[in-house]
Amino acid sequence: SNGGAYESKKERIPSPGICIFMTMELLHAYRFGVTIQNTMMGFQELSGIAREIEVETYQEGGRNDAVLLFPKRTAAQGTITLKKGVYSGQSHPFYLVGEQLDSMKIEVYGHDGRTVMKTYMLKNLLVSKWEVSSLQAQGNEALIDTFTLAYGELHVLS
Repeated sequence: SNGGAYESKKERIPSPGICIFMTMELLHAYRFGVTIQNTMMGFQELSGIAREIEVETYQEGGRNDAVLLFPKRTAAQGTITLKKGVYSGQSHPFYLVGEQLDSMKIEVYGHDGRTVMKTYMLKNLLVSKWEVSSLQAQGNEALIDTFTLAYGELHVLS
């Protein structure tokens, strides 16, 4: 067994009696890269890649066992959160809350750590928050910057 890292999937081709097998690699969340305006940046954590839609429910008269669901509209914006360690003498472009960015590319890599297997493109970004982790005299954790960016568009490219 391969530990679930690969799956084979049969897909039917329009010609009768012919099947093909596709190998799909299960992607790991710890192999990713972030490119912001042509600059590769490292982050220890990234969350908030999402798309959602508002749903309107309607209770139809005389029907007590179910409701009808209707899509209202796609949410116009999402929020992404990025975390990275703080280094002495280092500045970061996200320290400028209110800064606007054209795009951010997030690439998820395959098992070799180099082959791009999935790409997410965020556009029309705005740095909305910057926060430094707690300073604790009795702790021994690394100091972490947390950045929150609002985005207007999300595209899944691969």
